[in-house]
Amino acid sequence: MISSPFGAIVMIFLLVLFLNFFIGSGSAKAFILMPLLVPTTDLLGISRQLGILAFQFGDGFSNVLYPTNAVLLIALGLSGVSYGKWFRFILPIQGLLLILSLIWLAIAYRFGYGL
Repeated sequence: MISSPFGAIVMIFLLVLFLNFFIGSGSAKAFILMPLLVPTTDLLGISRQLGILAFQFGDGFSNVLYPTNAVLLIALGLSGVSYGKWFRFILPIQGLLLILSLIWLAIAYRFGYGL
């Protein structure tokens, strides 16, 4: 169970990040998740804009990480870089971006983004 509104924001971020592995299209994810996320953010007292920001961070974060992204695999194939080599290169950068995304979400929540 989520104990705080910021915990809910982090859960939205992680849910979208997880679903991005299976659903590559951002608009398809939005079509599936927004009917669930909008009432959830309203009930928890989180602004809709902050819920969308968490969605966007989760959606854009992994586009250069997951092997289910066709554009990434095509680019790697054209450049001659193996996915394993790319993964080892991008993983520290993605770890830093994950931390920065959570920091920006915390800052946005603290300052009442969208309220």
